[in-house]
Amino acid sequence: MWPGPGSGPVSRGLFVLGMHRSGTSATARALNLLGLPLSRPPDLVTTRAGNLRGYWEPQSLIAFNEKLLNANQSAWWCPPPRAELLRNLEAAPPQALAEASSAFQSVHYSAQWAWKDPRLCLLLPFWQKALNIPVIAFLVLRHPAEVASSLRARNRLNHVWGLALWECYTRQALINLRGRPVFVHRYEDLVDDPEDWCKQARAFMRRHGFTDVPGGEEEVASFLEARLRHHRDASLAPPLLGEQQLALFQHCQQLVGAHESFQPQLDDYDSPAAQAELAAQRRRWDRLHNNSKNRERKSNSMNTDIPPGWEKWLARNAMLRLDENEIVRIMASHGFGEELVRRELAELRSDPRYHAGAETAQILQKIESVLDIRHSLLGLLPSTGQVERRREVRRGEFLARYYARNTPVVLLDVADTWPARSSWTLDYFEQQLGDEMVEIMANRDTDLNYERHGEKHRMQVKFREYISYLRENPTGNDRYLVANNGVLDLPGAKRLRDDFESPAEYMDQAASTGRIFLWLGPGGTVTPLHHDVMNILLVQVSGRKQIQLIDPLRLRYVYNDYGVYSSVDAANPDYSRYPLFAQADPITVVLEPGEALFIPVGWWHYVKSLDLSTSLSFTNFVFPNEYYWRHPEPPSS
Repeated sequence: MWPGPGSGPVSRGLFVLGMHRSGTSATARALNLLGLPLSRPPDLVTTRAGNLRGYWEPQSLIAFNEKLLNANQSAWWCPPPRAELLRNLEAAPPQALAEASSAFQSVHYSAQWAWKDPRLCLLLPFWQKALNIPVIAFLVLRHPAEVASSLRARNRLNHVWGLALWECYTRQALINLRGRPVFVHRYEDLVDDPEDWCKQARAFMRRHGFTDVPGGEEEVASFLEARLRHHRDASLAPPLLGEQQLALFQHCQQLVGAHESFQPQLDDYDSPAAQAELAAQRRRWDRLHNNSKNRERKSNSMNTDIPPGWEKWLARNAMLRLDENEIVRIMASHGFGEELVRRELAELRSDPRYHAGAETAQILQKIESVLDIRHSLLGLLPSTGQVERRREVRRGEFLARYYARNTPVVLLDVADTWPARSSWTLDYFEQQLGDEMVEIMANRDTDLNYERHGEKHRMQVKFREYISYLRENPTGNDRYLVANNGVLDLPGAKRLRDDFESPAEYMDQAASTGRIFLWLGPGGTVTPLHHDVMNILLVQVSGRKQIQLIDPLRLRYVYNDYGVYSSVDAANPDYSRYPLFAQADPITVVLEPGEALFIPVGWWHYVKSLDLSTSLSFTNFVFPNEYYWRHPEPPSS
């Protein structure tokens, strides 16, 4: 049953509005560092092409909002006329509102939050109705020429198109925010003077009942480096703004500051050129959409004797240049006639899309051959297949020998002086945090793919209840308090944070909030084979863990079918299904209490607790630790 509109923990939040490329991502992250959660971590879009410092918005709600626009024959890059969109949104059925409320609650789980998506400029009335809460907002402004130039660099949109979008989004934001509490700021003010911005933002948040966290200004300043502001209008010979666009921009500048009841002047800022440009883009969307539907109808009307799964197998192997006779032999062994298979291959090769795929496949094979050669050459070194165990590794050596070379190492002395080594017992955890609500992963025994389906395994319990479970179940894999639980950021966790310190030789002490994670579980808990998207330092506080490490150079041998996950059970690999895994060359490390394993970015690892185990993982290195990844998408049906 869907929860109704307004149910669940959505009582107080900040909506962050502003045109794409206007600084909404930086604003959302700054609010996050001042104490407002943005989303459950697995759903949060951080590093990606076009914004290597992060987008800081929930992926599932981006998709939901784009789906809303698609239902109105539009997309973010070709928004519909406001009156038409508003009419359709007001007519949204209860089921759509309930679906929106449920989607929101699945990622915004706390009593206060911030949500950033530029599409909210267009869709805010729908979400207010779905969530049934007061709207309190931050509105981010940026020079339209900078926005247009940034859109051109990221999305290849011409300047006329970019300015038309800026005009549309900005005007609709002003209309939708009228009469509401709004903090309006310029992106350049945030970047150039983050300390003053934080002071004003805190004051606005507190006036409206939000609880912020002390400090944070240094982390905001560290995040908002001046170099992040690309495409400055003063250096670009910016495109000329139309008369209405200039008037709208000038009026926006007059609105900077905090408003208890936002009252912009809603003059007619629509410029004919912008409206014509957006109308042309909507026609383009319509053509693309209709062509797609026509192709789907044609595909559905075709009578084929080869099921879609085998068609996909045939196309993939043909593109990878598997010998035609071998393809015929394999498919014949599964009951497909030779004539049928050869006819299918001939039709496939007559399609230009096949040749585009084949060209891409050849590039992929070249990359794979380079990775194999690199791995073969490294095999000449006597240290290959081993992980060094070291003491007293200084920062410069750690960078040169391990971090920059993407090489794992066990560090034996980072936790030598930690009180946690002796004090962190189940009794101590219960005494310090027993009444705190914590998030664990539960019912994992019912799902072979519990790691991939993490959302449905989340459970909120009192910490003392989980401690009781551990006392009664010292071994097992059904329940586990894993990294993205936020325990160390709870107000009551200060004593725990005093029991350890980030290794100063490698870690940025000022950037620890939200970047140190606690793991606590029984012996037998397993984290399946996967890789992380950043460098990790895993410190074993108590108990032992066994880790299998696989070099990212062995990528094609681990069957990375989706995201950061492998299809292979590394503990019991099925070589009949995954024969290449026999060449993955895993390295096994047993991590003892007090030892730390540096897991370089991209290294595949399978982790099993050998005892009731407590661990900490750190990501706040003093070195850059954010990277742009492209991952395999979920397999299509």
